[in-house]
Amino acid sequence: MTDLVATCPKHFWAEWIAEGDPAGAPESGEEWGWFTRHHLIGQIKPGDRLYIVAHGRLRGYAPVTRVSGGAICRRGGGVAVTIDESIPGFQGLRERWWTYADERPFPDWKIAGVVAIDVPALTAAFDARKGQGEGKFTRRKIVDIADQLGVEPMAVILGCDLADLVPGASIWFRENGGITRAQIKQIRRERGMTR
Repeated sequence: MTDLVATCPKHFWAEWIAEGDPAGAPESGEEWGWFTRHHLIGQIKPGDRLYIVAHGRLRGYAPVTRVSGGAICRRGGGVAVTIDESIPGFQGLRERWWTYADERPFPDWKIAGVVAIDVPALTAAFDARKGQGEGKFTRRKIVDIADQLGVEPMAVILGCDLADLVPGASIWFRENGGITRAQIKQIRRERGMTR
């Protein structure tokens, strides 16, 4: 048995989660692959675990279903665990260096240490605006919440995405021009706020 560890790049974290079947989600029946050219790929087998590190922490693992064409494949069944050790990101693959006994559940695996935002406060601000008839997730809504919480608008987008308030928000905004400084200034000007 050879369990391997890989790093998900910070900029790809929300997209990787959105790819499908993350820890705690029902199995979709799809098969997902972690593509690599690293020589250790030849050591991992079905039933072994592929662990993922992101933002300096172990986030969890998925059981390997097969290895094919440079991909370590998985289906659902991901488990959110971490260890009490900071793990800087790295390229390629490494063999697991801790014991299973070192692992502990990681319920906040998506967002812990990823964005500096108070998730309960974000949820309350988001829900309050939804209750006021602001159903769409607009740039204006993002800037308003960011100003209320004293954070950057991108932290609101990522926080809403990773806290499952608006799944896929990060990807949608990245593919649709994000939020520019000019847009932020315009929204604040319209509210009569200078910042």
